Amino acid sequence: MCAIYGMAKKQNAQTESQMKKVERVLTNLTKESVIRGDQSTGLAFFKKESNPIIFKSLSKSSDLVKNKDWKKIRDELTPETSIVLGHTRYATHGSVSLENAHPFRIGSIVGTHNGVIWNHEDISVNKKKVYKVDSQSIFALFDANENLQECLDEIYGDYALSWVRDNNNVLNLLKEKGRPTAFAYWKEARVLFYASTPEILKKSLKNTGVKANVHETNNDTLYTLDTEKLSDKINWSKKKYDTNSLASNYVVDYGGYNHCSVGNTDYNKTEECTDCKKPTEWWDLIYYDMEDKFVCLECEYDKNELSDKEIEHGIECSWCGDWCGVSYKIDGYYICEDCNHYNYTRPYNSKEREEKPNDNQGRFSFWS
Repeated sequence: MCAIYGMAKKQNAQTESQMKKVERVLTNLTKESVIRGDQSTGLAFFKKESNPIIFKSLSKSSDLVKNKDWKKIRDELTPETSIVLGHTRYATHGSVSLENAHPFRIGSIVGTHNGVIWNHEDISVNKKKVYKVDSQSIFALFDANENLQECLDEIYGDYALSWVRDNNNVLNLLKEKGRPTAFAYWKEARVLFYASTPEILKKSLKNTGVKANVHETNNDTLYTLDTEKLSDKINWSKKKYDTNSLASNYVVDYGGYNHCSVGNTDYNKTEECTDCKKPTEWWDLIYYDMEDKFVCLECEYDKNELSDKEIEHGIECSWCGDWCGVSYKIDGYYICEDCNHYNYTRPYNSKEREEKPNDNQGRFSFWS
């Protein structure tokens, strides 16, 4: 689980005052994105007809922006800058190292990825070179094959992507339904900002003097933005593609039990709500991490913890922004089952909890 963020702007179209605001937004985007990963931070800066400059750090982003190195990084953001790709990482494949930090440059591609690719070892480019990080396989595949649909046909997993290919003025954004991406366009300055979630983007824009509405990108749609075409409108092109969800033959080992997003979990079982003592179906329960208890949605609502909208439409994951389905409450946040499983191993039912009462390996934590 990670964050992608950044910007695309028309070169030399901002006033000095606007550039200072752009710098503040980039700093805020970097700082706020720590909530989705604190194991490394990376940024890539692009200018027309210049090689991209990539910075990588093992500092968490909220610390990096306070460090003296941040000024050196921020100084790369100039009126001539066309695109900035940013990333914060929470590792799922590959060790935590500068080599494995995003953005990745592979051939003609420089890109960042949020999500998990379950079949990354089976992607065709790995027959020539095995990549340590699943994200690297995506961009190696893109570099090897310019037919994007053929590339996406090979990929099974969750992804939100941002990348630049050959042309330093052209930004590409693409996500499938498992991962969020939000954007905001400051038309007066000809700058588009993007982030993994609307919340990160809204917090980053707050108190900067930048007035721009926040929107979410559509699923399975490639957004291609030529910064030279930015005007009163974004003027980007959109093209629909077919993407794959997790195939039923891909099962992931989470250290003690197998979990598959399609049909491998028995959602028909029930647990007793700790508060009202009623047997409740799995989908209508919230698991309290620190208290090791289940609470039904009705009891959670009665405690004024949930809104009418959340009861009617479902709870959104505080980490990935997707619908929770099965919810875990951790440090006051609601986390979906997939995000929780990436970072926290917990037995599924009362019997398993009795058998493994001290299994606290891999506890999940949030960062401010």
